[in-house]
Amino acid sequence: MAIGQLDRRVILKTYTESRDAYGQPIKTWSTLATVWAKVMTDSGGEGQDNKQEIARSRVLITIRYRSDIDEMTKVTYDSQDYDIINIKEIGRREYQELTTTLRDNQ
Repeated sequence: MAIGQLDRRVILKTYTESRDAYGQPIKTWSTLATVWAKVMTDSGGEGQDNKQEIARSRVLITIRYRSDIDEMTKVTYDSQDYDIINIKEIGRREYQELTTTLRDNQ
């Protein structure tokens, strides 16, 4: 892959949980890194979630290899959040192709 194909900025976010003064859990997303990426729309489709029909948009995001991401990492691109559903290594730890779906923020 030519490095010039990584022409979009994406934000990788990790889930953290802390406790407030009363010991209640506080769930937040914190920025892990802002990286260059190649973003391609893969396909769309429909599925069911809690017996409701929902539209799904799959996007392939290719980044340089990182050892600190997994399927719990969230990707933000163009002000939209994406859940990682699969991580594919390309080359010998050169790149990673993240298969993502548009996150329902409702």
